[in-house]
Amino acid sequence: MADRSERRRLDERLAALDARALPDAQARRLLALQRNLNESQWWPTAQLSSFSARLLTALLEFAFAHVPHYRDIDRARRAAGQAPIRVDNFGEMPVLTRRTLQRTERRLDAEQLPQGHREIDVRRSSGSTGMPVETHVTDVGNLWQGALNLRAHLWAARDVRKKLAVIRKLERGVASYPNGDAQPAWGSRLLFPVRTGPLFRLSTEASIAEQLEWLSRVRPDYLLTFPSIVRALALLAMKQSNSNDGARLSLAGISTFGETVDDDVRALAQDVFGARIYDTYSAEETGVIALECPSGSAYHVPSEALLVEILDENDRPVAPGEIGRVVVTMLHNYATPLIRYAIGDYAQACEPCACGRGLPTLKRIVGRERNMLIGPTGDAYWPSFDTRRLREVAPIAQMQFRQDARDRVDALFVLDAPATDEQTVALTRHVHALLPSGMRAEVRYVDAIPRSASGKFETCWSSVAP
Repeated sequence: MADRSERRRLDERLAALDARALPDAQARRLLALQRNLNESQWWPTAQLSSFSARLLTALLEFAFAHVPHYRDIDRARRAAGQAPIRVDNFGEMPVLTRRTLQRTERRLDAEQLPQGHREIDVRRSSGSTGMPVETHVTDVGNLWQGALNLRAHLWAARDVRKKLAVIRKLERGVASYPNGDAQPAWGSRLLFPVRTGPLFRLSTEASIAEQLEWLSRVRPDYLLTFPSIVRALALLAMKQSNSNDGARLSLAGISTFGETVDDDVRALAQDVFGARIYDTYSAEETGVIALECPSGSAYHVPSEALLVEILDENDRPVAPGEIGRVVVTMLHNYATPLIRYAIGDYAQACEPCACGRGLPTLKRIVGRERNMLIGPTGDAYWPSFDTRRLREVAPIAQMQFRQDARDRVDALFVLDAPATDEQTVALTRHVHALLPSGMRAEVRYVDAIPRSASGKFETCWSSVAP
């Protein structure tokens, strides 16, 4: 049953945004769509499924008629005497891999767009997987992304009149330390149809110490950044607090993106900054995929805008509690339709959320395939190294686990102070205890662990094939 008090709070927050609406047609469209989303999130699952099915039917009909890649699939099925792909046999549609998206070049672009849709944007992935891709986006697709972005702020009870700080990967020379840069609003009118407070940005080229010093000067209400940066900032702030070196930073809220969020970083954010983390699961080529529920128990897939399947290695849906690969279908962007697109991530399926929303749920986002370790027998598993326990053993500022052979994991640690022999033995013992039989851990101390080209950081990384 829907939480009536939560529904009332969301309606009140949206009414407050309405009062600050910008005077243009885009703002009116976005706020009108948001009013609809405020209602549809509470629809029963069956009603949401019926709504998504109508959108999927329209998308499939368009793609088979106007997109070369999908037209080829449809023609091949018909030539083989197979039934056309429809909603009831949607699982027979081939999964679109990232490599296919990259190799087919523009054969996934529509030859024409439906009436009322126009292409306005190009999205390019960071290429962190080694396979950068490009997709084209329509104004309708962007409108929906703006609405989902606004839904995230409503769920997190953000006061858009306050100050927002963003620390992320930016072009070289942009928003550099010591000053970063400042903008009059949180974002473009495509994302924010209302008057907001100022935005302050800093590039991840700045060191963690520089980032924390910059934040102490900017004094934002909200912070948007990678989970790994939240962790590093919190650990440094704790160290400075213990030594009475540096001002205490308090935040009203933290938004994260781009990496997996574990319980350790959530606890650190609450303990050090007094702020809860609200995570958004997204990808460059798709935009928002799932939003963290205000209850904190799960992630919700906005099924008014996309479908998400969690599939096993045979492309069959996994059961609640099981982990599978994430396959996404975008329902509103017709410029480069992404239908059953495997984005390269893995997530854990779960039962419906107790919050009362009819939206589908994911328990947690686990990571990319390269974040799995491969055991000596070739079995893959998702590691959990209990980073909080490791920090209790030694003064660890940063850590990463890298696998280049089936029988060995290199545990890399950046320390705030030299480790004793006893600490090294304890670290090695702890990591060993979490590895499968036949694998050994080698503890190594390093000065720094670099981020990827996209600015992200992965705690576990394996180059070993299953």
